Amino acid sequence: MKKYLYILFPTLFLTAFTILVACSNVDNLVLSIMPKSYYIVEEQYQNQSFDVEIFSNLDKSFFSDIVQIEEVYIKDQAESNLIELELKSINKESSKIEINGKKHYIFIFNFCVNTNINSTEPFEIKESFLSLEYLNGKILDLKIGNFTYTRVTHIGSSNDDISVSHILGVKNTINQIDTLAGIEFELENRSSSTIRLNSVNSLDRNISFSLRNTISPSVVESPKQDVSDILSKDYDFFSDEQFLNLDYYIASGETLSFFIPIKYDELYKTNKLAFIINFEKQGLPGKIIFDNFLFFRDFSISLSEKSMIESYLYDFN
Repeated sequence: MKKYLYILFPTLFLTAFTILVACSNVDNLVLSIMPKSYYIVEEQYQNQSFDVEIFSNLDKSFFSDIVQIEEVYIKDQAESNLIELELKSINKESSKIEINGKKHYIFIFNFCVNTNINSTEPFEIKESFLSLEYLNGKILDLKIGNFTYTRVTHIGSSNDDISVSHILGVKNTINQIDTLAGIEFELENRSSSTIRLNSVNSLDRNISFSLRNTISPSVVESPKQDVSDILSKDYDFFSDEQFLNLDYYIASGETLSFFIPIKYDELYKTNKLAFIINFEKQGLPGKIIFDNFLFFRDFSISLSEKSMIESYLYDFN
């Protein structure tokens, strides 16, 4: 009997050791994110939400377990600027994305600003980080791009004198990134007086409109037409230019079509934008404010764009 026990004990020990090693050998967590330009535009503190798309090599982990997340905020690298967020939901997409030859799961984190930023000037954090603090003591800091919060007087038109009857976003490939390159507008004067169009301004601090390259009437033939072809000249999406007012007049009951290319301070893949159309009638100013206009839904990531993805390896073994 003792002989059998001597043989059995080493076998049990090796089995237990194998199970212990297998259980402790947890896969490393790899998180990836495509930096973008995020912004909130609202009339007052309204808990407007926004989404952050995060890619994970693990289907299930503490990272995507909403009950494990204790605090969330956006900050700069020096942590001198910090905005507290509220995490509303986490959803996993049915599709996957391949990064560095490996399949990753796509998680959509939905947040709202949990801080009343009471300022008439846009509040901006360039090169911002999303910080996720967990109940297990882990802190995950992910570089997400630019973040801007803007408080405006109203959303939509300040009166019924003018309406936007048509908007079309033109998408180009800029430095191997498919992104918004310009916008075609059509405005209708519904008033009994002539209206002057003064300017179109972006509420995304990373993007501006090249008003000196505005053409009217618009000659856009396709939403994928090259901006240089539309303007009939070479166009630089990054060069600085001095501010310029528009000087277009729309008679009563008439419409005006025009195309404005955009410029990037830093290039991020962009498919939506907030902007203001400024006009005046009989010397009185007016404006139309678009808080988050979606120009196209095709937001897939091409092979060349994947080089922009930031990846983070977390070894918790």
